[in-house]
Amino acid sequence: MSARVRDVVRDVVAEVAPDEVLLLDQLARLDDARVTRLFERRVRDTEPHTGPLECGPVDVTAPVTPVVWLALDEAARRTTCRTADRRKLLPHHLFRRTPRPPPAIRPLTSAQLDAVRHLVRDHARSARLGEDAATALADAVTSRLALELTDTD
Repeated sequence: MSARVRDVVRDVVAEVAPDEVLLLDQLARLDDARVTRLFERRVRDTEPHTGPLECGPVDVTAPVTPVVWLALDEAARRTTCRTADRRKLLPHHLFRRTPRPPPAIRPLTSAQLDAVRHLVRDHARSARLGEDAATALADAVTSRLALELTDTD
C-alpha cells in the first residue's frame, strides 16, 4: 500500500499546525505537481508571491505545510522507481502532455523512515522553525508514515 503525499501532509498539518489546514483547502484545486512548484518557488524566492499562496494571514503563518510537503515529495521521489520503456512510446505520446500521477510514498523500511525523519528535520531547520519545532515536526511525520507504511527490513 502507498499513501499520497497530499494525504500525509493533511494529516500531519491537522495535528501539528491546524491553522494551516486552510492553506491546503485553498490548494485543493491544484494538482500535486503545481503545489510542489509553488512551494519550491516560495522557498527559493525572497519576493512576496501572488496567487494561491498569498491568502491574507495564511501566507504569513504557514511555515509547516511547505516544509512537510516538500520533504515528503522528495521522499516519495527517492523511494519510487519511475522507469519507462521508451521503445513503447508512440509518436503521439511525445507531443501530448499527460498528467503525472501524484507522488505516492511506498512502504518504507525503518532505515528509510529514519532518512525521512532527517529530511523533514533538515527542511524545517532551513525554514528556520527552530530545533524543537523541527524535531517535533519530523517526529509527527515519521509517526504518521509508520502507521501504515512500514515495511519489514
